[in-house]
Amino acid sequence: MRDFFKFLPLLAAKWTVGMISPTNRYIYMLAVGLFSAAAAMATLFCIKAMYKNKTEGLAFRVLAYYGVLSIFIAWAGGLWLPAATPTRIQFVLPAIYLLVAAGFMHMLTYKHIKPIAWAGMSVLCIIQLFFSIDYLVTKAHHRENWRDAIAYSDELLKNNASSVVLTVFNNKWAPMDWYSAYPEKYHGGSTYSLEDPVQKNGNAHTFIIVYTYLYEIFDPQLTLENQLSKDYNLELEKNFKGVGIIKLYKLNESRTSNSSNHTYRVVPFDRN
Repeated sequence: MRDFFKFLPLLAAKWTVGMISPTNRYIYMLAVGLFSAAAAMATLFCIKAMYKNKTEGLAFRVLAYYGVLSIFIAWAGGLWLPAATPTRIQFVLPAIYLLVAAGFMHMLTYKHIKPIAWAGMSVLCIIQLFFSIDYLVTKAHHRENWRDAIAYSDELLKNNASSVVLTVFNNKWAPMDWYSAYPEKYHGGSTYSLEDPVQKNGNAHTFIIVYTYLYEIFDPQLTLENQLSKDYNLELEKNFKGVGIIKLYKLNESRTSNSSNHTYRVVPFDRN
């Protein structure tokens, strides 16, 4: 319930600074406050223009319904789905920015508040530019370090021929095709199965590497890992920024010694 009430403030914060978390909290709060105030002011004038000009108002209403309703649906959905976070609804930003821009353009038609409109637009541009540059030049802010994560799992694949990589999704993730030297060894864990685990070399997969990326959405019950734990032991874990924890499972020694007469199978699991 606490996350439910934090949703809107977090949304304003993420729209102000993006994916980074500034260490100076005073600058953080000041930026969020200025950004929210300028955007709210522009939005109010956009609403005013919406009712003043019926022709343009129709376009504004479509943007408002798309942007605002999406936000409130995600906010309400957070009561049941923990993954309904501000970072998951970034798709509404184009609509919100267009509404804010339209509001400022409407403000510029009033001579006595034109300086305020220019000040508001300047504040928004400076804040966005400042945090965008900070994100680009500061490596610690970068998210989803797929390059290093896949280099790590590729190294495990290279050193262990009888191994495979599984995700908690029903397919491999796109970066795996892009970065991996062994894309054919990456599979979706919810659809991957081995009817006959005895490979041409007479062995089952000795190692299975599991990407837990977005498990909160696609496998919150840890079904894949629970199935693997019946025949595999968790050997090590390594966390990569934004990608999450990559786990290495090793086939039990008893299974390895009996691989010639043991039929192992990773069955597709039902995420529901």
